[in-house]
Amino acid sequence: MSCPIPKTSATKKVAASNGRRKVQLAKIVNQNKLQVTFSKRRAGLFKKASELSTLCGAHAAIVVFSPQNRAHSFGHPSVDAILDRFLNENHSPPAGDAEKLLEANVRQQEVELGEVERELKLQQEKKNKDFRVDIKKLDYYSLRTEECALTNLRSELEAKVQTSMDIEAPHDVIIPYDPTAEDSLPVIPYSG
Repeated sequence: MSCPIPKTSATKKVAASNGRRKVQLAKIVNQNKLQVTFSKRRAGLFKKASELSTLCGAHAAIVVFSPQNRAHSFGHPSVDAILDRFLNENHSPPAGDAEKLLEANVRQQEVELGEVERELKLQQEKKNKDFRVDIKKLDYYSLRTEECALTNLRSELEAKVQTSMDIEAPHDVIIPYDPTAEDSLPVIPYSG
C-alpha cells in the first residue's frame, strides 16, 4: 500500500557537502565533538600503524591518552615487546617469540572488537532514539509522510500477525467442548 504525497512547488534544498577540506587546528571546546574526534583520529592512527606493520613488516607501538586520561595503545607485535626492545636498546627483532606474537595479536584483536562492539551499541541506541519523531514540529507534508509510513508499517504488522496466526492455529482443527468439565468454557467459532 502506498500513500500519495502531495507535490509542492517549494522543494527542500539539500545543503551541499563541504567534502574533505583542511580543518583548522585548534582545541575543540564541545566535549561531545571532542570525544568523537578523538575516537575517530585514534582509530585512524592505529589503522595506519597496523598498515605500516602489515605492509612493511615494521614493529610499531603507539600509546595515546584520551581527554578522560585513559590510555589506549596499539603495538605490533605487542606494545610490551616494542617498549622493552626500545628501553633495552636492543634493536634486533626478538628471536622465536611466535607464541607471544600470536597472543599479543589476539589481545589486540579483542581490544579492537570491544571498541567496535561499543561503537555499534552507541549507534544502535542513537538509531532507536532518532526513530521517535516530535510530530508537533512537523509541517503538513512531513506529517503526511509519517502517516504513510505508519500506515504501511501497520499493514505489514497485521499481515505478519495474520500469517503467524495461520501457522500456529490452523482453521481445520476442531476443539471439542465438554460441558461437564468444571473449567471448560464454551468455544465460539470465529468467522472473520
